[in-house]
Amino acid sequence: MAYDVATLAEEIARLRKAVEELKITFGAITPALQVTETELPKREDWVWKPVIKRDVSIPAGGKVTIYDEFGNGYIYYMIAKCDNPNLVFNVDVYADTLIELRLRPADMYDAGVVGYCGKSFWLSRYDTANDVYVLQVTPPGWGIPFRGRNRFWVENPTASGASIEYLYSWLIMFR
Repeated sequence: MAYDVATLAEEIARLRKAVEELKITFGAITPALQVTETELPKREDWVWKPVIKRDVSIPAGGKVTIYDEFGNGYIYYMIAKCDNPNLVFNVDVYADTLIELRLRPADMYDAGVVGYCGKSFWLSRYDTANDVYVLQVTPPGWGIPFRGRNRFWVENPTASGASIEYLYSWLIMFR
């Protein structure tokens, strides 16, 4: 695939900006991510399962599955950057009964869930001028538990397409 110099320069600038945003985010949540060996089961009983999605397009009125994991574990961390505050982020943790969270950045903003919250989903950025909305979860301890299955999908109830620039999630999966 051939790129011209201008296209490469734009891509490098975009990546540098994304790296700077991640540095700010990880700097804010580093204390919440500190886990010692004594807080987790024996190493042979679990594995890290990273989920990485980039440039996900969601058509108007559409739905996109980000992941659908079978097994037991925890959602340890998640961050998603999108361009539409009306996207609906859905998490189904299948605990003792069906538990489905439906999170919309615009609703979270209206409720004041902006800024670091070490126990819940929260917005680290809500920028209407640049259409940048960043949703995160940094739960305490191991994270949000799930049994048997964990699904994550995004719905776009609006009349125009939207996108998720990136979504990163760390799952702890038991063997």
